[in-house]
Amino acid sequence: GQLIITNDGYEFPLHVRNGLSYLDLRPFTDMEFQTLPHVIMTSDVDWDPSILDGEYPLTGHEEFLDASTYDNGTAFTASGDYRNRTIVATARVSTVAPDTRIMALRDAPTAVTVVDDEAGDLPMPIGFVPGDEPQEPRPPAEPPPDGDDDTTHVFTHVSPHLAKATVDPAQLRQFFAFLPTDVVARTLERTTQHARVSMRDRMQRFYKSPFPALNVARRNEDLLTDVIYSDTPAIDDGATSAAIFSGRTSHVMDVFGLKTDKQFVNALEDIIRERGAPTRLLSDHAKTLRSARVLDILRALCIGEWSSEPHRQHQNTMERRYQTAKRLTNLAMDRSGCPESCWLLCLQYICVVLNCTACQSLNWQIPLTVLLGTTIDVSPLLRFHWYQPVFYTVDDVSFPSESPEALGYFVGISTHCGHAMTFKVLTADTHKVILRSQVRPADDPHRPNLRLTD
Repeated sequence: GQLIITNDGYEFPLHVRNGLSYLDLRPFTDMEFQTLPHVIMTSDVDWDPSILDGEYPLTGHEEFLDASTYDNGTAFTASGDYRNRTIVATARVSTVAPDTRIMALRDAPTAVTVVDDEAGDLPMPIGFVPGDEPQEPRPPAEPPPDGDDDTTHVFTHVSPHLAKATVDPAQLRQFFAFLPTDVVARTLERTTQHARVSMRDRMQRFYKSPFPALNVARRNEDLLTDVIYSDTPAIDDGATSAAIFSGRTSHVMDVFGLKTDKQFVNALEDIIRERGAPTRLLSDHAKTLRSARVLDILRALCIGEWSSEPHRQHQNTMERRYQTAKRLTNLAMDRSGCPESCWLLCLQYICVVLNCTACQSLNWQIPLTVLLGTTIDVSPLLRFHWYQPVFYTVDDVSFPSESPEALGYFVGISTHCGHAMTFKVLTADTHKVILRSQVRPADDPHRPNLRLTD
């Protein structure tokens, strides 16, 4: 126990109750006052609390410290962001002189520098710099000690969307405005309860919910996924593969470029952030789609998992849907004559078109309407066709030596920048993708710009 020992050697026991120390006292009797020694527990000088003052020795480097590197024992930061994202740096080196003809891209090589973690499936530690010594892996967890009883403990992984409520619905009626017990029971069967009740006496401020599953919207369908590969780096991006996702019920498709397979966890975070957390993630048996970091995301957000058998990719229906998108991508590239490096932009554009057009397997409904429940406007699709030459407005040009317009090519619709009529334009001189809303067709014979087309 805890004691107070005075300078004279007297010991006073302390009792700890609810985290606080107590010294029990009672009034003394006249006999005790006369027979027991008198102990002075305080000083005979005035108390000066300033004698305990002290300044922490600062070195000046504190302002450069990153608080996000603090390890709280989980895979998420205090703001709810996943720690172990894969960082890939890309450097594009072009040896072709600027030309207004986009076909010059065929001779422009692309160099890609990948900054990746060490081999294996271990997450990259925060603050890791290439060249540092790799950290020792964590030792495996010790097995539980053998008990004296003969009870055998069996641990099974049950998908969270199949978990059943174990609380008596009658005891929860007060939390549902005293509705009937059968109403509460049916409510628990058709809803999730991902949060746990905090048992802390001290209230703490959180910027997001401490339960990551409550920080994202939910998507009421399974999500199909696969990774596709290209023999040509994508223009302006350098991606050599792509993660493709498709809703099992809505058939909504999304594509994200990848420079390395370990970036799949980043694409998974992006699709959850944009469309919501699905019920399950369905994939083939590839190790990339079932890595430790992917499982971190699925566990934290209470997402189930299913994979096909090894060497039985046909069990994953994503293969069939990708063939449709791949066929239309090849058709659009053949009809337009665009360079092969535009494959990623074309695949993303085709998926946008498929998401906004009627699907026979959905009884001629629009996939985005099935997912969102709203009527979809296709006005942006009616403005330009794939790889159509366009003029876009240029700001701060010199008069009269430069034209206020520049030549480019339509390569998609912007969904996260500007208003609904904002488009992706591939510039003809720098071969970069820019987002512009002031765009007009360059092949309009009634409004030519001869300074750019001649």
